[in-house]
Amino acid sequence: MPLEDQDFRMFEGDHIEVTFDTEGVDPTTAKNIFWFSGFGLQKTETDMTITENSIIFEISSEETKDFNGRYKHELKIVDNNDNVSTIARGTISIIKPLEVI
Repeated sequence: MPLEDQDFRMFEGDHIEVTFDTEGVDPTTAKNIFWFSGFGLQKTETDMTITENSIIFEISSEETKDFNGRYKHELKIVDNNDNVSTIARGTISIIKPLEVI
């Protein structure tokens, strides 16, 4: 079962590190790992730090520039038998920062 409600918030144009606990699934043995968002951003295992218990990646300032709103996201793992497992899903809230007057 995926970990539901893996929600996080960030400001448009900020740089953040995202960490997912893989809870009972060892991602080091996966054939492929991918994360995707409702605003078109995708990450694969080449963009991630992967341990037995977690998956970590960064979202850069440039990747969220000009986006604001709420977007769905999912993290999926493909095993060596091509079975796909959804590990986590939730909502990213990208908040438009205040403008200096």
